[in-house]
Amino acid sequence: MADTREIWVDIKNYEGKYRISNLGRVKSLERQVSHDGITWIQPERIMCHWCGTTSLYDCVRLYKGGVGKKFSVHRLVAQHFLPDWNPGLEVNHIDGNRD
Repeated sequence: MADTREIWVDIKNYEGKYRISNLGRVKSLERQVSHDGITWIQPERIMCHWCGTTSLYDCVRLYKGGVGKKFSVHRLVAQHFLPDWNPGLEVNHIDGNRD
């Protein structure tokens, strides 16, 4: 049986805000948030993936400084868990299934 332990690492350039797991889950970490003069604690949560209109792969939107950026989950996994990651690589699922 394959080793299916979930390993979490900080997402580069979003350290302390978001983490990605080797199983493709994305987590928003607990942190203090301020908006329109109101401050609150945002609890940790597993983020929902969504499918963009230009790609059939699952995506997440990560925010930094109030600006959101869309990321393909499969590319985040490859970037953070492949030892020889190169941004020019074409990333596909091992079994060809995009789910």
